[in-house]
Amino acid sequence: VAASSSSPPPTPATRDYMRAIEAAGAKDEEDGGGRLIGHAYCRYFADLMGGQFLAAPTRYALSPAVGEGTPRHYDFGAFGAERKASVERLYASFNEAGDALASEAARRAVVEEVLLAYRHNVAVYTEEVLLAY
Repeated sequence: VAASSSSPPPTPATRDYMRAIEAAGAKDEEDGGGRLIGHAYCRYFADLMGGQFLAAPTRYALSPAVGEGTPRHYDFGAFGAERKASVERLYASFNEAGDALASEAARRAVVEEVLLAYRHNVAVYTEEVLLAY
């Protein structure tokens, strides 16, 4: 887990989350599982559902330090503009990916990974860090 030289180093909670994602990918390579589906599910829905609601208050809280259109990670373009249809397509894709897994145990591993991903996200968003960058 390495950070680029132009960005601040990851926080401890972020590093832990990055390691969890790497571990899920390694386990998936070993056994053909789909644990990374759990991380994608968590991120897409956490950002899509919560992110759009957080965009305006985040911009307000950070202004005037941030420019127009920031933070951009809350902008989902056409996907967000057509939210209901986009979410339905996304759900269908996640369900197809889950159905393609070889066993019920593999599907349970994805659910466990979703729960782990949510715990990591809570840790990242509640971590108190001095921003000395």
